[in-house]
Amino acid sequence: MSGQSPVPSQSGLDPDGARRAATTQPARLAGPAPSASGGTDEALRRFSAGVAHDLGNILTVIRGFTELLASQHRQPPELVDGLQEILAAAIRAGQLGEELVVIGQRYVPESIGVDLNAVVQELLPVVKGWLDQSVQVRAELSPRPVRVLADPQGLRAMLAHVCAFAKSGMPQGGTVSLTTSQVDAVPSEGATAPGFGYLSVADTAGPLEPEHLAHVFEPYYALRVLKRGTALGPALVRGWMHVLGGRVEISARPDGTVFSLCFPLESAAAARPSGAS
Repeated sequence: MSGQSPVPSQSGLDPDGARRAATTQPARLAGPAPSASGGTDEALRRFSAGVAHDLGNILTVIRGFTELLASQHRQPPELVDGLQEILAAAIRAGQLGEELVVIGQRYVPESIGVDLNAVVQELLPVVKGWLDQSVQVRAELSPRPVRVLADPQGLRAMLAHVCAFAKSGMPQGGTVSLTTSQVDAVPSEGATAPGFGYLSVADTAGPLEPEHLAHVFEPYYALRVLKRGTALGPALVRGWMHVLGGRVEISARPDGTVFSLCFPLESAAAARPSGAS
C-alpha cells in the first residue's frame, strides 16, 4: 500500500499539525482506567474503545482496496478523483477512531518529565497562530520550574483543543491567559495528598452557566449546545489527562472560563518505590 501522507483535518483547529501529531502516534493499548464518575462514564469509555477497534478494522479494508484500485494504470480521471476522495474520507475517519481510543482511555501515552514553564514558552508562538489576531495571549509563569509527567505531543494537542474552545467563544476578540503553578504534596493523617503541576488556560468569552459546566466534557456537547470548540475536543482532553494520572478541571469566573490541566509531579513519580503502582 502507498505511503500517502494523512489528509489534513478540515476543522481549522490545527494549522501547525498538533491534531495529526496526537492522532498518529503508535497504537499502544491498555485496559480502561477505573472510572471515578460512575457507571455511565465507564460504559461510554468501553463503547468508545469498542467502536474504535471495529472502525479501524473496517477502514483498513477500505483503504487497502482503494489504494490498490488507485494504483492501477489507465483508470479514467473521474474514477481516480473519486477514489482519492474515498481515501481522504477513510483517513479522516481513521483519525476519528484514534480519538475514540483516547476517550475510551485505552491509549498509553509516552510520559516523560517536562517543565510546564518551558512548554508554554515554546508553544506561545504556536498558540498565537491558533487564535485570531484580535485575541491577545498572555503567559504568567511560575517563578520556579514546574516539572511534571506528560506526553509532549498529547499536551500540545490538548492545548490546541482548549484554545479552539476559547477562540470560538470570542469572535470579536478577547484575551487568553496561560498560567503555570505547582501545588506540592501535603502530608495528612495516614497518607500524603499528591502534588500536581497546573497549566491553566483562561478566556474572556463570558462565564458558562453551572448546568453547562457539568456537561462540557461530554462528546459533542460543547459544539452542539454551546457552539464552541470541536465535537470531541473536551472529551479528548479529559481522556488524555485521565490516562496520564492527572485530571482536568473547568470553572467559571466573571469574565470567562478556565480550563486547568493538572499533571502529576515528576518528583512524586521519582519518589515512588520501585514496582509501586
